[in-house]
Order: sequence, then C-alpha cells, then structure tokens
Amino acid sequence: GEDSNNTTNQSVTVQADGEIKTTQLSAGYQYSEADTNNFGTTTSQGLNFSANSKLTEALIGNAFGRYTTSKIPATFVVPGTQFFQERAVGVTLNYRPLLYWWDGNVGYGYSENPFVGGFKSNTFSGTANLRPARSLTFTTNGRIVRLSIQNNSTDSETISASVNYIPFFGLSTGGGTSFNHTLTSSPGSSDNTILSESFNYYARYNKTVRNLQYRTGYAINYGQSQRRTDGSDTWSLNNNFSAGVDNTNVQRIHLGSALSVNDLRSRAGGEYLKGTTVILTLTADSNYYRNLLRRGDRLTLKSVVTLSDNRGFGLEGYQETFTAFAGYAWVRIYATLDYSIENYPNSAMLDRQKVDSLLQYTVTFIRGMNLILKGKDSYEDNRYRADTNRVEGTADMTYQLGLISMKVTYIRTMTWIYGDNHSKTTLDSVSATISRPF
Repeated sequence: GEDSNNTTNQSVTVQADGEIKTTQLSAGYQYSEADTNNFGTTTSQGLNFSANSKLTEALIGNAFGRYTTSKIPATFVVPGTQFFQERAVGVTLNYRPLLYWWDGNVGYGYSENPFVGGFKSNTFSGTANLRPARSLTFTTNGRIVRLSIQNNSTDSETISASVNYIPFFGLSTGGGTSFNHTLTSSPGSSDNTILSESFNYYARYNKTVRNLQYRTGYAINYGQSQRRTDGSDTWSLNNNFSAGVDNTNVQRIHLGSALSVNDLRSRAGGEYLKGTTVILTLTADSNYYRNLLRRGDRLTLKSVVTLSDNRGFGLEGYQETFTAFAGYAWVRIYATLDYSIENYPNSAMLDRQKVDSLLQYTVTFIRGMNLILKGKDSYEDNRYRADTNRVEGTADMTYQLGLISMKVTYIRTMTWIYGDNHSKTTLDSVSATISRPF
C-alpha cells in the first residue's frame, strides 16, 4: 500500500550583522513551526550571538552564545525543524604574533541540554606551536573536559605533544605522544579510573621523476590503557605502509594508484587479535574535453576502482567497489550521472548497485531575478534488501532588489521502497526568505 506523511514547515529568521572598529558582530533570531499529520504541531525558537574581535595585532578573540527552546516530542524529531533545546556559550583566544617561531590559542566552552537528563558540558582547551627552525615544528595540546548527566559525571584530562621535521624537500618525519586520565562517577558504584597513553612515529617521502610522482610512507602507533577499578589493561600496535604513483602530465588524463597495507595486533580482555588489511585504489579522471556540443561547454569524467582484503578482524573477506562519474556544464545547464557497484563478503549482505543523476537549469527573467530548476534521482538495486528510489524536484526563485534579497524555494521529495512491504512517501516543502544587510 501507500503511506503519505505530509509535513508543513514555517520559519521566520531575522539576522543582523555589523562591525564596530575591529569587532564583527552577528545576532539572529529564528522561529520555526512544523505541523505533521501524525505528530501534531511543534515549535522552536532560537537566539544566536557571535563576536569576532581583533584585540591586538597578534591577538584575536571569538565569543558565541546560544539560547534555544523547543516543544519537540522526546521520542521523535520532526524533519525540517531548525532549533533544539540547547544553551551554550564559548570563548576562544588565538595568539598569532608577527614572529614566525610560535603561536597558540586557548578556549573555553559551556553547553547544556535540559532535554537529555540535564546534560552539561565544560571544556577548556589550549594549543601552542613552536618553530625553532623552518624545518622543525613542535606542537603541544591540552584539554580538560567535564560532562554530567543526571547524577553521573565524567572528568577527563588530556595532554599531547608532537614534533615534525623536514630535513629536505620531499621528506617529512615526526612523532608524538599523548596521555589521558578519565574519572567516571555514578551513584551506587565505585569510581572508575582509566589511564591511557599512546606513541606514534611516521615518515613520508615523495619524488617526481620525469612525468611520474612517486609516494611512499610508513607509520607506527602503539597505545595502551589501564582500568584502575579491576586492574584490566589493553594494548594495540598498528603498522601501516603506503605507496602510490601518479602521472604529472594531466592535460588529457590523470592516472593514479595507491596501495595501503595495515597490520594490527592488540589484546583486550585476555583475547589476542591479529589482523591485516590490504587496500588498492586505482583512479582515472579527465577535464580535457571542452566545446563538445556548444562553445564553452565542458565534460568531467572520473572513475575509481577500490579492491580490499581484510583478515583477522571486522568484516573479513574481499571487497570491491567501482564508481564512474560524468558531469556536463554549459552556461545555464549542469548535468551529472554517477554509477557505482559495491560487492562485500556474503556474510555482510550489503551488495548493491546505485545510479544517481542530476539535471539543473537556470532561467534569468529580468536583471536580478533567477529561477533554478533542479531534478535529482537516486536508485538503489540491493541484492539482499529492498530496492529504493528517491526523486527530488526543486524550484528556487531568487530576486535581488537593491540591498534586499528575496528567495522562495519549493521542494518535492518522493521515496519508493519496493519488495513485500512496498511503500511510497511524499514530502512537500515551501520556504521564503527575505534579507537585507545593515
């Protein structure tokens, strides 16, 4: 049978932007109302404010505030509503001196959501970059987070440091480390403390020889964590090797290839895991073809083949993906066609083919008035699941009258789900916007 879910959305937005000396200010208010057959009328209101100020030549400050309310049912979120019940403030300072050798930033953010058990969040963060030489960069980060919901709380502190060194053109190498302490408290249970740390190292090299660019890289990461409550610990060791080659003469066509081999070993809960993933990607694309049907038109072509084999963890087996894309543009016309086929191990039951198409046409009636007509179609042929087809049509009318911008948009979306439980859903949306800068 057919199922129709009609939703009417109404929204009024007032936005004001201004500048006072070196400070840019922005404030906005929005009222949104949605009326559905199944869930009745829902409303939401939102107030937003932001400021960006150049305090000194090297110091820039940012601040924002939000206060929003909504009457959306807790078990259902109506599509199209713009604001949820959330309150948040944030302040950030960015220090970027005229000197090259160092910069940094510090920030604070607070948010709460009364809809979700009185959720509250406090975040302090900071970053500093030190460059004693053009080829050497040190970076350090710190973050303190406190979360609370109902009577539960989580406190987390993280500090990390990294170094990047470029001894000569084409080669970059570096490493880093991070430490984290997390404390979780819940009524009626013992506090849970987790200590974790990680170490990493990488090296990347690329070189161009004649018309080919070669790339290679290696990365290793080791991490471990310990739970103080029961003394359990986990660790993981990950090695990754990558290589690739591309042609540099791309006047007619660009060809590229990339190979990635990843080896993962870990232990958690007394279980030892060893897995390997190999991924090969082949790419071909071209922007060469122009003036095919009309003078000034252009054709874009792209194709990607991805072959992968995963063993030891996750979704084991071979995976194959092929995509082909074609795009055509000429003055007021833009059209695309995208085809993809995906094959997964049988146990996943995710095999599918997909065809996406788009056609857009722009009409100019008088100076400042444009009509953009757009049609999109997406069809999925699923081997183990129901096939789906989604068609969307859009009519977008814009008009510029001096400083006043006016816009009316109509969207109709139809979705078909085939199979034993055949259904059709239609969604119509109309919106109007009027704006004027002051």
